[in-house]
Amino acid sequence: MNLNKELIIVTRFNESLESLIMQFATMFPNSSLGKHLNVILALTSETKEVITDEDGSKLKARSGSVLIYQFINHVLEFKEKIDNSDESFFLKHDYDDKIKDLNINSDMNFIDEFKEVWTKLGSDDKETVFAFMQYLCELSLEYFQMKDN
Repeated sequence: MNLNKELIIVTRFNESLESLIMQFATMFPNSSLGKHLNVILALTSETKEVITDEDGSKLKARSGSVLIYQFINHVLEFKEKIDNSDESFFLKHDYDDKIKDLNINSDMNFIDEFKEVWTKLGSDDKETVFAFMQYLCELSLEYFQMKDN
């Protein structure tokens, strides 16, 4: 596996996830995402080195792969719903099994909280979330396929 390519994927994933989380934390500062923002961002921001992307641009490689692995294990199975912008992904699915697997305490249970947040978003914001989620799915799938080879 090309280590540089792996770092690029993880870096893009972490930067995109961080951007999405920051937007939510700004819009809903009293949510668990807002309250625990620093803890969550620490998982995305471990900087290792500066690398050159395929287009020649410089990236600060973020080698923290914890969240991309969690995404692969707990979200990627819903890729079809995400790709189809199916709101039932956020509203109707019972994520109790995922919450147990992740060992999330009730104070940081942003999964259930997100269902409420989703109903408060406008259509443009929902489209943006789906675009982020689709991109995160693409990156995590590419990462999984690289690791699987």
